[in-house]
Amino acid sequence: MIISITHSIKTNYMSILSTSRLYFTILSAIACTVLSSCKDQKVTTPPLPLNTNPHIEFNPGLSYLTTTDYDGNVYKTIKIGTQIWMAENLRVTHYKNGDTIPQLSTDSAWSKAKAGGQCGYKGATFASKTHADSVTLIKYGRLYNGYVVNDTRGIAPLGYRIPKDADWKVLTNYVSTHFGKSGSIAKALSGTTDWKVNIDNGLLDLSKNNSMGLTALPAGMRFGDGTYDGMGTSVFWWTSTEQSSTSFWTQSMYYNESDVVKLLHDLRSGLSIRCVSIF
Repeated sequence: MIISITHSIKTNYMSILSTSRLYFTILSAIACTVLSSCKDQKVTTPPLPLNTNPHIEFNPGLSYLTTTDYDGNVYKTIKIGTQIWMAENLRVTHYKNGDTIPQLSTDSAWSKAKAGGQCGYKGATFASKTHADSVTLIKYGRLYNGYVVNDTRGIAPLGYRIPKDADWKVLTNYVSTHFGKSGSIAKALSGTTDWKVNIDNGLLDLSKNNSMGLTALPAGMRFGDGTYDGMGTSVFWWTSTEQSSTSFWTQSMYYNESDVVKLLHDLRSGLSIRCVSIF
């Protein structure tokens, strides 16, 4: 009986030991594989979250949400009064049905276009600083001709639309009584970087900008002949409000103006787009 119990204990012990050795062997193999692969790999910085734009300085005292376009670009959004606006310029390259918005890089292609087109800033000169084209696209968004705005396929993220002229009126009316330390409508909506300072009217302190969080940056524009202008000193946005079959009302800001300025542009112009929530 004693022999039987001893044999049983020995057998169970050997079984446990065998199992333990198997687990140890498996764990050792995994550890060796991990250590071996780590030894040959360089340490890399984790990618930034999709909703973080490292090239834009937003207002750290405000709460932002996000929206996503067809391409997967994620944009910060901000509530101002009763409206929710994108806090970045659009940079999508497809309509909402998946069709590509052609990139018109050359002056010739841009000036001859009779349909929707978009472009970056390659070769453009900025008054504030020079950026690599890839960085500029992330920071300032793309420039779109008016045919894109007029296209029924649409480009705004889900739940958003290109604002009407009346939407901008609602925005500026609200900001006119809430601009706080920024001191003016334009400064309350402008970002704290990249703008050329205006010595003439004393608007030298960019740190007081952006009390509303819209974070407007001076993306400039592209004329109908394909040439660029205004980078570092101005920004122009399309509205969806037509003035005629060949022109739309637009909204703009300048480094030396204290208000948002309403203008008229023909469809060949290349301007930025900010979208507003439909809710």
